[in-house]
Amino acid sequence: MKSLAAVCIFSMSLLSPLTAGTPIKRTSPIFLERETFYEEAGEHFEGDMILSPEQTEAVKNGYTTVIKDANKWPNNIVFYTIDTTVYNSVHQTSIRTAMDKIEEVSCIRFVPRTTQKGFIFISEITKGECSAFVGYSGTQQTVNLAINGCMSRGTIMHELLHAIGFVHMQSSSERDLYLDIDYNAIIPGREHNFIRYSPNLVDDQGIPYDYDSVMHYASTAFSVDGRATLIPKKKNAVIGQRGTLSTKDIKRLNHLYPNWMEMASKLEEVGGNFEGDIDLTSDQEKAVKYGYTAIIGESFKWPNNIVPYTIDTTAFTISQQNSILSAIQQIELVSCVRFKPRTTEQDYVRVLGGYSGCWASLGRRGGAQTVNLQPNGCMSRGTIIHEFLHALGFVHMQSASDRDFYVTINWNAIQADKSSNFDRYGPTVVDDFGIPYDYESVMHYGPTAFTYNGQNTIIPKIGGVTIGQRVGMSYKDIRRLNSLYPNLPRGQQARIVGGSDTAIENHPYQVSLRRLHKHTCGGAILNANTILTAAHCVDDADLAAADYEVRAGSTFRNEGGQLVTVSEIHTHPNYNDWTLEWDISVLKLASVLQLGAAVQPISLPERGFAIADGTGVSLAGWGSLYYQGPSTNHLQHVTLPIVSNSRCGMAYKNFAPIFPFHLCAGHKGKDACQGDSGGPLVYQNYVIGIVSWGYGCAFENYPSVYTRVSEFLDFITERL
Repeated sequence: MKSLAAVCIFSMSLLSPLTAGTPIKRTSPIFLERETFYEEAGEHFEGDMILSPEQTEAVKNGYTTVIKDANKWPNNIVFYTIDTTVYNSVHQTSIRTAMDKIEEVSCIRFVPRTTQKGFIFISEITKGECSAFVGYSGTQQTVNLAINGCMSRGTIMHELLHAIGFVHMQSSSERDLYLDIDYNAIIPGREHNFIRYSPNLVDDQGIPYDYDSVMHYASTAFSVDGRATLIPKKKNAVIGQRGTLSTKDIKRLNHLYPNWMEMASKLEEVGGNFEGDIDLTSDQEKAVKYGYTAIIGESFKWPNNIVPYTIDTTAFTISQQNSILSAIQQIELVSCVRFKPRTTEQDYVRVLGGYSGCWASLGRRGGAQTVNLQPNGCMSRGTIIHEFLHALGFVHMQSASDRDFYVTINWNAIQADKSSNFDRYGPTVVDDFGIPYDYESVMHYGPTAFTYNGQNTIIPKIGGVTIGQRVGMSYKDIRRLNSLYPNLPRGQQARIVGGSDTAIENHPYQVSLRRLHKHTCGGAILNANTILTAAHCVDDADLAAADYEVRAGSTFRNEGGQLVTVSEIHTHPNYNDWTLEWDISVLKLASVLQLGAAVQPISLPERGFAIADGTGVSLAGWGSLYYQGPSTNHLQHVTLPIVSNSRCGMAYKNFAPIFPFHLCAGHKGKDACQGDSGGPLVYQNYVIGIVSWGYGCAFENYPSVYTRVSEFLDFITERL
């Protein structure tokens, strides 16, 4: 791993690269299929969005709060009625299929209305237009689908997403980084449809701009003469597809309507084990009985961070087996734990599918031990991760010693024989590594755990938080995991594998970024007092800029050269410490570097810089020499091949999306690794990438992922 917080697992459990087996269908510049034309036919906001008076006022006064929590559908359920006097059986099937596609990748459920007051009425009230109210209104609201023009699956999904609460992509606050608007080509009087939302209009969940979104206008939207009104800054990008949801659409959908997997968490309570789903050894039982002194010790950790496993293939379908593998890969991706199929190892985890709920042995116990996943209720990725974290040695969050500061236990609602499941651990039972209580932990009980009357048994002291999610690991879960199974000190995240010794004079732009006087990352000199690095290298709220320094002009990371303190840290405002998207920071130094043969700035690439698949590029650094291996004091260098974003995206399709602001390079045996994060990827004396993250180091078919510098030139140059 090059980063402890490399991938956003929270929603990736529900993602697929678009919808499996469904090719993207694009609208042409002349509306060959005329889908988006009918979205523009209405006299509504941006063509097809029907706003409430409050939303209209919000738009009029500066796009402040078009979408609120009140506009979300309660319990993720969208009740609907289809006007059978308008649509024949084929039309109805098309509508229901579009709903099914949304359900397949999310926790939204479309349910036929019975007596509910709030529901969508799907009809063609207004001839020749596609339109919908935005979000939940609590009353009847129309989704208007013209029979002749609005019946493709992608267009139906587009309007249903409006009804769910989504607005258009091309009006997002950051769109000017991705599109140019030709106002001269817009139909007079329709220019207002191209106004950008301000950042506080709609929460974009930290997910970057998406050319592929089914919510994006086509290039000729509201064109007066067929010319493009929207011009992507990315060469060859095509916008306005109405084939299916994009990966980022799915990601946004699952952020807006998250899945808490209540069914799975209930099956964690039925096994009859300690706290429902933890199988203890006799020694662990004694530790519990006599005061929670040492449930987890070094002897319960898996040696060398390797967990051998078997899966009972007779108990699970192929799809369920893939779900298990995907879940453990997610643990691998954010940690140094590795799961390997068992060969002859004596100690291993056997994954069984018994109908006794979801449960697991706690930590390594010796010999064969069980992770039990009932096939009809324990197969969500978060639940599988939950049980494997027990096997790694993790206990439940709500029993932490400090939990009474964060939650109230409603003892009167707990099943009479289950009250012991809510005892607190003493401070010495488990090391919490100084990481605070975590409502979002995948190891937290749900609010109604072990209730006998349906009342909440666990009540957060902070309003508005949700506990018991089973979608994926939280950021603090990841930090705890990497503390329990260290190999990478916080910050030493991404090394040169397969390289050779080199001298700093060959890479005079290279610096060692030091955290509390120890090497943690690389960086590149942009001028005498400016350094370019990765945001995750300086992402520590407990440290000040002065806690970092750079060593420049030395072949050796621990001696020689010039040592200068950092005075300012400028991290990209969109940086996401969970997914490592927008992973870039510019550092200002307290004093200038003395330039010379061993200390020289490197040039920035031109805007829109492109590089062909397979092109050789240069990487230098002081990171580890092989995966989980020792680092080096002597600067290393390696030449790597560029890997196209499409190939890179295929490699990481089960882990994380590859965006236009990413660049990939490396192959088996040659790569970046721990300690190289933040270092420059160089082509002809231009810094084209910043080491960000990846899976392992020099693993076959898993190149490293870099921040693409040419996508951030404005951010960088404003800080030179």
